[in-house]
Amino acid sequence: MGGGIAQVAAVAGHPVTVYDAVKGAAERAVAAIGDRVAQLVAKGRLDCDPAGLRLSVATELGELAPARCVIEAVAEDLAVKQGLFADLEKVVTPDCVLATNTSIDAVLTQAGGFRMGPFALMDLVGQDVNEAVTRSVWTAFGYDPRFAPSLLQRALVEAGWLGRKSGRGWYRYGDDAPPPAPDAAPSRPQARRWRGHRARRLATAHPAQPLAGGDPHGRRARQNGPATQWRAAGPL
Repeated sequence: MGGGIAQVAAVAGHPVTVYDAVKGAAERAVAAIGDRVAQLVAKGRLDCDPAGLRLSVATELGELAPARCVIEAVAEDLAVKQGLFADLEKVVTPDCVLATNTSIDAVLTQAGGFRMGPFALMDLVGQDVNEAVTRSVWTAFGYDPRFAPSLLQRALVEAGWLGRKSGRGWYRYGDDAPPPAPDAAPSRPQARRWRGHRARRLATAHPAQPLAGGDPHGRRARQNGPATQWRAAGPL
């Protein structure tokens, strides 16, 4: 996913610096991007010079200091994302935009114009089906930990919370349940709750919200200035 984001930005003409905590991963990503773009050009699907892409590799986080926008693409783990943004804010300038690649339903439907987000889609497909496909992909990538299946989704499957077909998944379903309606813009009292890194709301507090892993507010990790101004935080 991170490589795809870097490719889109580079093809658009932006200078892109790729960083990965796994040694050698950033170099492999840059090489793969060059190969993919060259193939697309050869097929006539792109009109650009692969050799002219302004792609570079950062060997440490501090090299991202000049960046005007940083997009994270780390694991779907809130603590990992929060730690990364805390480290980034020590490095980048105050006007640098920190963006997330996290999968927040509210963002995709309200900002991206999609009919449903990934959590609602998993409920539609079935948590058991989606988890099995994820495991197949993980196996195909040689059990790379970056593609490891979600333990939270495994817990849903084991609990029988398979989504729409069982009446409960990330969301609740049924005649007495309100339709799923994640909110991408928390009110001021709600926003204050996240200052202490309280990353998840209890599912019982608002059953129409996604359960633990699908919380749409917990990823708003950055606060800027005396007024509460939240920015979407995201993957490198």
